[in-house]
Amino acid sequence: MKNKIISLNSKKISFLLFKKGANFRGLDTIKNHKIKSNFLTRGNGDLSLTEKELIFKEWIPKRSFTISIKNISKVEMAPLSYLTGRIFPMLKIYYQDETGSHIFKIAIGFKKETQVWLEALNGLKHS
Repeated sequence: MKNKIISLNSKKISFLLFKKGANFRGLDTIKNHKIKSNFLTRGNGDLSLTEKELIFKEWIPKRSFTISIKNISKVEMAPLSYLTGRIFPMLKIYYQDETGSHIFKIAIGFKKETQVWLEALNGLKHS
């Protein structure tokens, strides 16, 4: 994970997190208070956070997800599984877009590293 200040087109982005090898755990849709899993396949890829977006680019299959920070309603840490949940949690990112309400699930690494992402997302969400 890297924390940097970068410059894009002479505009400085003051906060960026990056994780190579983040593990996509699924995308759920919330409709009528029921949760439906849309993506049952899982895969690794690059996860990055800017001041405005959370971007995940999966390696195989090649696909990407972009979530605007302003559309995020809630971020929480949840157990990846009952056996490894305390050591390797995942983030559940609740957001809404033009297609409805969703939960993006991603495993970043150990609990301490996941906590950094959780705090960063919540900090950006409230700023």
